[in-house]
Amino acid sequence: MNKSSALILSVSVLLSGCLTAEVMHLSSGSADSVMNYIRDSDPTATFPDAFTLSCTVTEGNFCDVTDLPAELPRDLSKQVIQEVGPKYVEHSKNNTVQIRCAQRSAGLLRTWNCEIDRGGGWQSLPVP
Repeated sequence: MNKSSALILSVSVLLSGCLTAEVMHLSSGSADSVMNYIRDSDPTATFPDAFTLSCTVTEGNFCDVTDLPAELPRDLSKQVIQEVGPKYVEHSKNNTVQIRCAQRSAGLLRTWNCEIDRGGGWQSLPVP
């Protein structure tokens, strides 16, 4: 194999890895699970259809609900961080991201609108 063939092969392998990389997102199922946890944490309270999380990967995966004194259960925190991308969180300011989501309703259709801030301002977070 000559140098140009090796270079083409290397670029192909690199590009194929980029094309199959996971896209940062938060699934609607995870957003629903977070909202259900928040509602179940205090059944007497009235919560809006919105939440804000602070998630970190420092010495484990943790997500705190901004409006509650407790953190999300470990398995749900891990799921949220896995969907967003552990490396994305790790390389954010202070290894922490803020995630805020609001649920929108149009008749029977419910959708989530989410944003993420890794220390430099809010940007859209896809919710497939």
